[in-house]
Amino acid sequence: MAENIMSRRGFVSAAGAAGVLAACGFAGKTVYAAESKASAAADAKEPAWDDSADIVVCGGGGAGLNAAYRALELGASVIVLEKSGFTGGTLQYAEGAFQAAGTDDEFKLDDGTNPATKNDSVDLMTQNWLAMADGDCDEDLIKTIVAKSPEAAEWIKKSFNLTFTRTAGNRPVPFVPADTVADRILYIADPNDVESTDGHGGMPWMTNAAKAVEDAGGKIVLNAEVTEFVTDAKGVVIGVKTADGKAYQAEKGVICCTGGIDHNEVMAKHVNPYHYWQMKHGTVKSVEANTGEGILAGMALGAQVSFHGTDNNPNEFWIGTNKHMMNLITVGPRGYRFCREDTTYGFWSRCLYYQLRQEGGQDGTVWAIFGEDLFDDETLSDKNSLKDPDYRKQCMDDGTLVTGEDAAALAKAMGLPEQAITETLDEWQKCCDAKEDLRFGRDSRFDGIKAPYYAMKVIMGTTGAFGGMVIDQQCHVVDYEGKPIPHLFATGNCSAGWLGDFYYGSGTCLMACAALGMISAENAVAEKYESDQPIPAATGRTEATK
Repeated sequence: MAENIMSRRGFVSAAGAAGVLAACGFAGKTVYAAESKASAAADAKEPAWDDSADIVVCGGGGAGLNAAYRALELGASVIVLEKSGFTGGTLQYAEGAFQAAGTDDEFKLDDGTNPATKNDSVDLMTQNWLAMADGDCDEDLIKTIVAKSPEAAEWIKKSFNLTFTRTAGNRPVPFVPADTVADRILYIADPNDVESTDGHGGMPWMTNAAKAVEDAGGKIVLNAEVTEFVTDAKGVVIGVKTADGKAYQAEKGVICCTGGIDHNEVMAKHVNPYHYWQMKHGTVKSVEANTGEGILAGMALGAQVSFHGTDNNPNEFWIGTNKHMMNLITVGPRGYRFCREDTTYGFWSRCLYYQLRQEGGQDGTVWAIFGEDLFDDETLSDKNSLKDPDYRKQCMDDGTLVTGEDAAALAKAMGLPEQAITETLDEWQKCCDAKEDLRFGRDSRFDGIKAPYYAMKVIMGTTGAFGGMVIDQQCHVVDYEGKPIPHLFATGNCSAGWLGDFYYGSGTCLMACAALGMISAENAVAEKYESDQPIPAATGRTEATK
C-alpha cells in the first residue's frame, strides 16, 4: 500500500475540516478531534427513531441502489434515503459504459480493434488503472475494485435484467504501458429493447435497480436529505438524521452513497480548484442533488478526505476512444498544441486545465482546429451539432465557431498571433506527411487539415468532481488516524482513494458503483468492521488530531 494515499493537490487536514464545515453551513454534531470525541461521546443520546433497518443507505443513485440490493440479497433489511424526489441519480443519464476485465462478454464482443484485448486480464486492468492514477490512489483498493469487476459485471446483468452490446477502449497515455490498454469498456442495454437503449444504458439499469430494491422488500424514502450521522457513546455510527427532522436507525451499518461535491461551489473552491474552474467556465452534467452533504457529515466525525480532479471532457468533440478520433488538433491560449489529441479524454482534459491556468488563467480559451470534413463526422448527430448548418450558424454568430481561408485569416478570427497559428498548422502538416508526431506522440488521424480552416472554442463538461471520504478495501470510512469509523461505509463518488487526478475512461464510475456497492453491502451485512489492510495515519495532522 502507498505510504500516503492523500492527493498531493487536495489534502484537507482534520483541523482544516472545521473551516470547510463552517463555510458550507454544516450544523450537525462535529467530533473531528480526539478531545471533542470524548466530550461528544459523553453527551451522546439516541434520538427518537422514526424507522429502523439493518442497513441505512444514504443516496438512491447508482452506488446506493446497488449497495441496497446487494444487502437485501444477503438477507438484511434496508432503508434507502434519497435527497431528490427520484432515484437513479446521475447514472440514469449515463451512456451505460462499464469497465471490466476478463469477462466472457469482453472477449465475445471484441471486434479485433485492439490487439491487447485478447490477452486482457484483471492484472492488466489493474496495471492500467494504477499507471493512470500516477500515485494518487490506494493500490490495495484499486486491486480490490478491479478484481471485483468481472463479478460485478455478471451481477448487474443477472440482478437487473441487462445485457452488454459492444466494446470500446481508451487511447494511450504517455506514461501508461501501451499493452495494458484494451477494449474492456462494455456498453449496457436492455435486452428487450437494445436498439433504443444501446448508448443510453444508465436508464434501464437504474429503473430496474429501483424496482428490484422495492420488490425485495427495501424501503426507499424520497426527499430525505442527510444532515448528520448519529453516533452512540462509544462513537459507533448508529443512524442518520435528515433535513425534515427524522431519524433512521441502522442496526448494522450506514452506507453513504450521496455523490460528490459537484454543485457545491463553496466547498469546491476550498478543496478542489480544478472542479471549481469547471463550475465557473463549463457545464456540470450531474443531478443538482450532488452537493456533498454526506461527505460533510463524515468530515464532522473525523473522516479522512481527499479531493482532486473532475470527470472532464469536451462537449463538442471526441477525444480518445480507440474506436474513433475526430480529425482535428487543439491549441492553447498562445496558439500552440499542448498535448496529443488522441489520448484518453481524461488525460487530455487535465492537460487542458493546467495549460489554461498556465497561459490563460481563469478566462483562458482552448480551440479545436479542423476542416470542413469534420462536419460529416460519423459521431455527430443530425441536429444541434456541427453537422447541422443552423447550429453552425448559431455558433458563428456568437463567436464560438470562426473560420478563415488561410492561417492568417483564421488567426485573426481567433484573436491569436498569426505566427503561432501558421507554425502550428505547418508543423501538423509535416506530422501528417511523416505519419509521426515527434512532439507529443500522437499515432492516429494523420489525415491533414485542409483550408478553409475552422476553429471552435472548446467548452468542457463534467459529470462529477473527484474526492470525498477515504475508504479502505472493505469500504470503511477511515479517520485521520487511519482507523475505520465504526459502522460507517462509503462508496461511489462520495468516496476517495480509488481515483487519481484524471478519469480512467468511460465506465470507471459505473463499474465502481457496482463493485464498491457490492463490497460495502457485503461487509456491512457481515458486520465486518475492521480493515484487512489498515490505512496509514494521514500526514500533516495537527496536535489536536493526534
